[in-house]
Amino acid sequence: MHRDEDGDFSEVERIRQSGALTIGTYDRFFYGEPKAFIELINSHMQHKDENEVIFVEGTGHVYTKREQMLADIILSLVRKWINQ
Repeated sequence: MHRDEDGDFSEVERIRQSGALTIGTYDRFFYGEPKAFIELINSHMQHKDENEVIFVEGTGHVYTKREQMLADIILSLVRKWINQ
């Protein structure tokens, strides 16, 4: 995955469905700016305005010691989507 705004995002741009993107706030992507990284990815998606961009505080990309928090986030998303 590219970290530069002028990178090739053609694969991301072909994603048709909307959904959720999650990233830990301690992740090292995008020069230590994981929020900017995931927002950059979302900006290239077809349904960027429909996507949920979620930041899991206090963890990196494997969600160490935040597994329950991530599970609660996923459960909340599923419930929300079912009720839409």
